[in-house]
Amino acid sequence: MNVVFAATVERLNLVAQPHPQPYKIAWLNKMTLQIEQIALVSISYGSYVDDIWCDVIPMNATHILLGRPWLYDRDVYHCGKENTYYFLFNGKRIVMKPMSPDEIKKRTKTPQKTAPAPKQVVE
Repeated sequence: MNVVFAATVERLNLVAQPHPQPYKIAWLNKMTLQIEQIALVSISYGSYVDDIWCDVIPMNATHILLGRPWLYDRDVYHCGKENTYYFLFNGKRIVMKPMSPDEIKKRTKTPQKTAPAPKQVVE
């Protein structure tokens, strides 16, 4: 499945539509989820820009998961040792690589420490 999480759909103001074939799935903790909507999601990775139909999942675990439909449609090859994905898109070779630990640190927002408010003295 290609899935986008409901909170992401809301945050990005995507238009969710009724799913043409609603279905149920069992999730990680044996919880059953009803899939009733789809949304067209625009993604980009370097020069790769694509629109992908995703099932809207009513929970929050990540933003988007690209599954077998995307892998099949784009004829994607996965190199498990390098954890990279290779495919051709519009005549260009696309290589998707994981971020390095340094890249993750740069993109991760760290909470700003705020100075405590000064104490007020009541006389």
